[in-house]
Amino acid sequence: MRSSSSDLSSAPTVNYRTKSSYKRSDSSLEYDICTPVRTVKRSSPSDGITNYVDHVESEFYRVFSDRNAAKKFKQDNTLSFLFRGPTNDIITSTVGMYGEIAHSSLKVVCKKMVEFGLDEKSVLLDLGSGRGVPNFVFASGANIFSSIGIEKCPLAYMNSVNNICTFIARDIKGIRTEIEESPSRPLSDLSECSSDRDESEKGYKTLSNSTDYVSSSPERTNSDCSDMSISTQREEDEYNIGLFNENTETPKRFLRAPKLPHEMDLEDLQQGLEEFKNKQPSLPIAFVNEDIIAYDAFEGVTHFYSFDIAMERALINNMVYQFMNTSTAYVFGSFISDLMVSFGLKDCFLGGKVPCRMYGSNEGKTCYIYVKNNWKKIKAQADAKIKRVLGASKKVKKPGEKKAPSKQEVAVANLKKLTFDVNNFSQPYKAMDIIKLSKLPLYHQYMWYLSKLDKFYSRSVTRSYSDNLKESLASERDSLIERIAHKGFDNSQEERTELKTHIATHYRKVSRFP
Repeated sequence: MRSSSSDLSSAPTVNYRTKSSYKRSDSSLEYDICTPVRTVKRSSPSDGITNYVDHVESEFYRVFSDRNAAKKFKQDNTLSFLFRGPTNDIITSTVGMYGEIAHSSLKVVCKKMVEFGLDEKSVLLDLGSGRGVPNFVFASGANIFSSIGIEKCPLAYMNSVNNICTFIARDIKGIRTEIEESPSRPLSDLSECSSDRDESEKGYKTLSNSTDYVSSSPERTNSDCSDMSISTQREEDEYNIGLFNENTETPKRFLRAPKLPHEMDLEDLQQGLEEFKNKQPSLPIAFVNEDIIAYDAFEGVTHFYSFDIAMERALINNMVYQFMNTSTAYVFGSFISDLMVSFGLKDCFLGGKVPCRMYGSNEGKTCYIYVKNNWKKIKAQADAKIKRVLGASKKVKKPGEKKAPSKQEVAVANLKKLTFDVNNFSQPYKAMDIIKLSKLPLYHQYMWYLSKLDKFYSRSVTRSYSDNLKESLASERDSLIERIAHKGFDNSQEERTELKTHIATHYRKVSRFP
């Protein structure tokens, strides 16, 4: 297990070094030379994800076993990680213009949406989610049911995946912290002066793997730990150094195998992994690498948000259609001031204007909150639909049981049964499937996103058939929405039907996850 004082990377651990033997002409010794090599692409099964079981568990052990990271988790439990590191400095896109609203401004937009029903039963969708900052801000600011984002640009999408993996790693650290601070954990297991019988015969003792040694423990005296001083350990090392021949031997201290974790640590790992498999993420967030136009509607979503100020008019026109065509949606946060005049938005009113600043440039923008006239009625229906599809089932007392299952037991059972449809481009099939992805246990979420990262990092130089096909289909849809925007909503029924047929034909359910 690796540990580091720096922030843990959420990317998959890939071994980029291979050992080759090299012998000097003037010596009988062999040296290991580390040579960089290309990563060999792993063979994958038909679904491309199930072979990541070992990978996700090894990543869990790596993060869980890092004590320094666990300490940092206690000190920094905010969203500041979104604005740190080289990955998050890449605020750009390969698909058109990219921009981002400052964190402080997003919190004000969130508060305004709360006035119009954004709560623990709501689902927010960011159209063009970039690296995912708005989704994190809305999820944490309003404690919403789900926060999902759709991003077409592969580079921006991978930034969002990196951020969500970083947050999952923080949840892993949180699991460790909960276990260590659990009242049921024996105090004697937190730090011990342990002695080995064989080593005690040599006249020295060693600390256990726990770094939290408490010298003031009433069970210890100064004499008990006197042999554990730095000087005693140094003498042992010097003793080993003095006995070896540098031309024929390796110091014994370098041949010592690392000690196995303390028995309590192994129990912690097992307990932590079990919680990791059953626990939901602290923020229910999900991201998809897909074209916005590839969806006719987003059933299940209640609040739309988009930094659409530089998007094409045809795309904005189509997003307005999607908003009106989604029966559960009733709020649209947009940066276009005339959606009701120039883009055909109907049966809505302007709920508010929020002055905003752009992240980086500090340029001023305004977010307009559009609300459907009957939003309270729509909210009640949307809440009922979410509860019906994803809500906890009723407690059922089984024959022979003394009491019904607890709320936590029911929630865990529901999480284990939760699956969603995957399309032929390895993305969630419908908006409700994206919502389900955000509600999966941490274990399966980590597996899903690590597979996306691994595929991205192991891409070949040439474009794949799937990438070329997606680009070709996107061009067809762009042409269709241009014709729809030119003719208007009322005169473009034929083109709209053609677009629906296009989506139904080229996007199919092919599997389920997990």
